[in-house]
Formats: sequence, structure tokens, C-alpha cells
Amino acid sequence: MSPMDRAATCTDALGRAYAIRGIRIKALPAIIAIAFALRLWLATLPLRSLVAHVTPDDAFYYFAIARNITNGRGVSFDGEVTTNGFHPLWMAIVTICYALPSPGIDPMRLALAVSAAISAVGAIALYRLVEGLTHRKGFALAGAAVYALHPAVALQSVNGLETGIALTALLFCADEFRRTLDGDAPVPWRLGVAGGLLVLARTDYALFFVPMLIFVLWKRGVSRAVQAGVVAAAVTAPWFAWSALATGSLFQTSGEAVPVIVHGSGPHGADAVPHALRLLRTAWTSDVPAFYLVAPDLHWWGAVALVCAGLAIAALVVRRRRIDGATGVLMSLAAGVVALTIAHAGVRWYFRDWYVPAILPLLIIAGAVLAASVSDRWQRATPTGFAMLALAIGSAASFGWHEYRNPRYEFQLDMLSAAQWSRSNTPPDAM
Repeated sequence: MSPMDRAATCTDALGRAYAIRGIRIKALPAIIAIAFALRLWLATLPLRSLVAHVTPDDAFYYFAIARNITNGRGVSFDGEVTTNGFHPLWMAIVTICYALPSPGIDPMRLALAVSAAISAVGAIALYRLVEGLTHRKGFALAGAAVYALHPAVALQSVNGLETGIALTALLFCADEFRRTLDGDAPVPWRLGVAGGLLVLARTDYALFFVPMLIFVLWKRGVSRAVQAGVVAAAVTAPWFAWSALATGSLFQTSGEAVPVIVHGSGPHGADAVPHALRLLRTAWTSDVPAFYLVAPDLHWWGAVALVCAGLAIAALVVRRRRIDGATGVLMSLAAGVVALTIAHAGVRWYFRDWYVPAILPLLIIAGAVLAASVSDRWQRATPTGFAMLALAIGSAASFGWHEYRNPRYEFQLDMLSAAQWSRSNTPPDAM
């Protein structure tokens, strides 16, 4: 058997059904089930653990607004002033969870469980992406497994915010984009629907969809790009129309308010640009690695990994010398991650840990495409694939151990204690 045949046998073996004590197990459904179980466990942690490890305080704005909607107090946080300070797709899901007649079931926990399920299904999209880009089921299953089990993705998936829904929408949109770019998608409107849902899942994720449309325009012509763009606009139009009519702003007023406060208390004039550059440097060398890749003490290793990944993506693009599914997906996701980081850290001066979780799928896809490229050239698929998998496991172990020992939102426990004291010691309508 040639080295290429041995490599293909090893990388495709994971795609088969396994027999364990007479029970046939398909790898991908097993990965999805494990991903859901991990996320559901996080979603059902005791309240103090949930608040300390998983849900930031911003999540409770969603729950309060959903409660007011179902109680007939309008789309409002305080029951009086209309707000658009949320992303509509996740708000719709949370509101349904609060509206369902489910005695004995906490609607917040139900919403987190729904987010856990949708995030677990995202492994299917990542599998399809990697398999479509590399044509190796083993790489695709390994990538799906890393996505499913990495604690950074799992935590972000059930943080009570739109993160898990948005990341899943991004993966399905990227897969539809790959199919459109490679000519496998018969109609462009599917990309438009996927892009519209992506923007409804998180408004600033339009920064991923716009590069995709540009590449479709470049590779597939004006007609397909325009059709996809028009469908996406139609999908999102009701939300933007309501937002403008109800609040006077197309975009979330809460997102517009933060820069006013931060910029007002920060440096001005000639000092503003150096300050923005410092924030960007901190985002890339410390925040992004510590939020998604490794323990904070190892953030420089994470920064080095990001640089290497960027160089690898650039090398792949240069080597292929054409825009195809692989280069288009990698460049679109990379452009979106960079643009989001610049927008939040460099322009708004406000960067939170749930803004760019897409960095992990980007690294997974880049690693798989790089391993497949090495295999095609030097017939070394198995060692390269295992090296990539070992790096991913090291990243997950480092990040997970740190998060277990050091609750990210431990400071919120004081807020929880204060809220519980207020509920017990003040009239229901006092606050």
C-alpha cells in the first residue's frame, strides 16, 4: 500500500460506523450527542456556578426583556421604555421559552438548553465545511470533535447571549458560501437566507457576510451576488424597520451608548489613535488568546499560534493562486474576525469575550486545510493531522483547566447575593 493510500485509509476510518459490543455507532451523531451533553451540563449547573463560570450579566438583559414581553409590558427592559438592545433571533427564542406553558421548568434554563442543542448542531455545519474543503472525512470528524468538545466553544454556547446561535448560523452560512463559490449550490437565494439569518443572529456578523458576497461577485458574477444580497436584505428588513420606527435607530442603541461613555472618559485628540492601537494590540496578544485558546498565563503562546495561523492562511491562498471554496472561506472568516476586532477594540474601545468566538472554527478549518495541503504535496496526512489535533487538545486542556480553577465571572456572585437579598427583603414592586 502506498503512503497516500495508507493516509487516506487512516483519515477516512473515523467516518465509518464502529461496533462496540454489538452496537453500531456513527461517529458524527456521537460527536453531536456528546457536544449537547457537555453544553446541557453547563446549562444546568447550580445557579452560583452558572453565574460565576458561564453567564455574564449582559445575558440577564435578554431574560428581563423576554419576561416583560410575555407579561404584556412591551419590548422593554424596565417595562416602560422600548428598547432594541438585543439581537432578534436569540430574543425570539428566549421569548418563546418564557411564553411556553411549562410549569416547573425555569424558562432561563430552557433557553440555555435550546442554545445548547443549536450549538451542538453547529458541529454538522463544521463537518460539512471541512469535508467539502479537504475531501477527507477523518479531518472533518476531527474538526467537528474539537468544536464539540473545546470548553471555550461550549461555554460561549450557553452563556445566555446570542453567541451560540450566531456561531452556528455563521458555520451554516460559511458552508452555503463554500457551495456557492464552488458551483455546488443550484440557487443563490439559499446563501441569501443564510446570510440574513446570520445578521439576525448577531448584527455585526454582517462583517462576515459582506466579504462572502464580494467573493461571490468576483467568482460567480453580479447576478448571483445581487440575488443573495437582495434575499438577505429582505430577511432582515422587518427587524431594521421595526428598530428604526420603535427607537429611531437602525442599530442597537445599547451598542451605540457604550462608545459614548468609554470615549468620553478616555484620551482625546492626538492621544486617541495611540490608545486605540494599544487596545488592538492587547486584543490580539492577550484578550483573544485568553478568551478562546489558552490559559491567560500562556497568552503569548496563543498569540504566536494566531500569527502562525495567519501566515499559514496567507501561504495557502498564495499557493492556490485562485479563489475557490477553501481560500474564500478562510479569507472571509479571517476578514470578519479582524474587522470585528478592529470595530470593537479599535473603534468602540470596548472588547468582550463573546465578540469573536469564530476564531476557533477559523483555526480548525485552517488546520484541516493545511494538513490536507501537506498531504497532497508530501503524502504525510496522518502525522500532520495528529500534530494539529494534539495542538487543539493542548489548547482545550489548558483553557478548560484554567476556567475550572478561575471562574471568569466570579465578581458577579456579589451581584447575585445582592439581588437575592433584595428579593427577600423588599416588596415585589420596589425595584
